[in-house]
Amino acid sequence: MKMATPIAETGVELEGVRLVVLVQPVWAASLCPPLRSRRIANRDHLRGARLALLVSCQVSPPERIQAEYDSEFGQTFGPLAALAVVHQKLPEPEKTKIIDEFAAALQKG
Repeated sequence: MKMATPIAETGVELEGVRLVVLVQPVWAASLCPPLRSRRIANRDHLRGARLALLVSCQVSPPERIQAEYDSEFGQTFGPLAALAVVHQKLPEPEKTKIIDEFAAALQKG
């Protein structure tokens, strides 16, 4: 339903942060509500920061996740610094490779 949910404040100060890595499962083929809530609540502090998204899912294609991010948050936060989609059924070596490539993309800046 693309709704945010009430969540407790973490106490983590995000003002001035240059890179935020969001790690989440895909829920019902969508970005998960708690991370949606966190991005909305901290949008002023996150403006100008690079955002990267690492997701775990059953079958969602990366293009769908990218399109959802772009439509909901791209205008506010800009393009993702990196996106990685780790399908749960992949063998561990393939999952590790995807995560390593994600980390390398972040280091390139």
